[in-house]
Amino acid sequence: MFYWIFGLMHPFRYDLCGRLRCLSPRPKDRQVFRLRGAEESAVETALELVCDAFFIPRRQRYQLRPEDELAWLYRVGYTFRFVDEMNFESLYLWLEKVCGRELDLNSELLTLRTVGDVVRIVATRRAAS
Repeated sequence: MFYWIFGLMHPFRYDLCGRLRCLSPRPKDRQVFRLRGAEESAVETALELVCDAFFIPRRQRYQLRPEDELAWLYRVGYTFRFVDEMNFESLYLWLEKVCGRELDLNSELLTLRTVGDVVRIVATRRAAS
């Protein structure tokens, strides 16, 4: 995507290079999710889903951490208080598509709180198939 345009439109969220400001100070770390035992393809898929749902440039995906709360990612991107970009809904729909089935509301969707939870669901689905 053209995130530099977001930098012009949302200067508090993105810098002029299109990087999400709140993640920019963090070093990129590809290994942080591998320590939890998830396969690399599952980690990549999960991070791409989170990036796409919350409008995070994919080049910053390795600056995300397992403990990052999805609600925090939502708040930093919720630029206009009267507009909802359907971030959680998009994430849920894409997760169901990746999992190949409808996710259970109580046991799966309502337990999604962090980026690590998204990785866990994608990795569990990959291990089951």
